[in-house]
Amino acid sequence: MKTKMTLKELQDKHFTIVEEFFHSWALQEESQIFISKLSKTKDRIALVVLKCFESGKNPFIADGGMIIELNYKWSLADILIKSWKHEYQFDVVQFILNYEQSLKKKGFYQINDPIVTLDAYASIMTTYIAEDYLNEPVIPI
Repeated sequence: MKTKMTLKELQDKHFTIVEEFFHSWALQEESQIFISKLSKTKDRIALVVLKCFESGKNPFIADGGMIIELNYKWSLADILIKSWKHEYQFDVVQFILNYEQSLKKKGFYQINDPIVTLDAYASIMTTYIAEDYLNEPVIPI
């Protein structure tokens, strides 16, 4: 029998998934070189987040694996978003909109695209993870 999680447990699980995805990316030699060359400007966190998701992978879709077939990827993302809403009453689109509103920013318009939605959701968490990571001393290669 499946144990139902609370919304907080679900979001904690999501954060852990994204954290593992980020650290896996950050351990790659290419990523380490990229990170070590970053200047200490305030946009470095955004640059790291963009680079992390550059390959088109997403930690929530197929365990962060690469899916070439766009319709299949779209379908998986759509199923996930709907299941979170149905099983946990977690509206990821509303979460993103609330997050942007709390920052007094508005940039999330692709609410009908589940891939963009999951990318935005993962990026929000990655922002916090990358900030902590970049504040720690980076181990030289």
